Amino acid sequence: MEIAVLGMAVEETAQLPSGQTLTTVGGSAVNVAIGLRLWGLHPTLVVGGSPAALSALQASGLFGPDLIAVSGPPARSLVEVGADGASHVAFAATPPPPFAALVPAPLVLLSGFDLTADPEGFMATAHRLRRAGSALWLDLGPAARQGELLTPCLPLLDALFMNQEEAAAWTGLKTPGRMLGRIAVPEVHIKLGQAGSLARRMSERRRAPAPPARAVDSTGAGDFYLAGAAATRHLPLRATLAAANWMGSRATEVPGAGLHLARLLGPPVTSSGSSTTWP
Repeated sequence: MEIAVLGMAVEETAQLPSGQTLTTVGGSAVNVAIGLRLWGLHPTLVVGGSPAALSALQASGLFGPDLIAVSGPPARSLVEVGADGASHVAFAATPPPPFAALVPAPLVLLSGFDLTADPEGFMATAHRLRRAGSALWLDLGPAARQGELLTPCLPLLDALFMNQEEAAAWTGLKTPGRMLGRIAVPEVHIKLGQAGSLARRMSERRRAPAPPARAVDSTGAGDFYLAGAAATRHLPLRATLAAANWMGSRATEVPGAGLHLARLLGPPVTSSGSSTTWP
């Protein structure tokens, strides 16, 4: 097990500009894990959720024995998508993820997490991972009051992912380049949407544009960005940014997220560049 992804299996409803409604099982962790599968990787997905949501994940066959499902309270969200493809979460009820079920791995990804939901659980898990030698990457979810909880977490993180609005709210700065210097984490990524991203790995800084995309739904774009960065983390930062932005852009070209991304983006790509089929 090289990479573990922790989160919730969210029963997600997306309202498209056409009036069409899409329902699926998704959420940040599911999106990230699917993105990693598209790279030919086999992450361990540790998720909580309702029996119905977990059954849908198991029935998809995407993760096989790499799925650790913990039945519990349901997680639900309503996403509204604008005519320009920009999406926003109109409603979300997401319990904390099943921290106790997480098995340490060389790299642990926690995406879309609301620190206000269970700060004590997060800190205890982060300390446990640190003692086990795991690297912890955190991509914050959009929630108020996270800034005051983030500071004590920084020494436990190996990488932090934020969008520009989140980084500005936490640092009090307006310039993304200055934000990078304020965040005391070995690797920091600030996602700039259609403008690409800016990142710092130790003392190296890079900025990369997003490739052209026919955006219809931005849901899951940040999660796919994280998957691309994780899959190429051993490459130079320039290559990591190119891969992460490419992944984020591809996610915007299909409506819906979660299991819809797996069905619509086609077969996964192996490390050799060839395609394969889902297990």
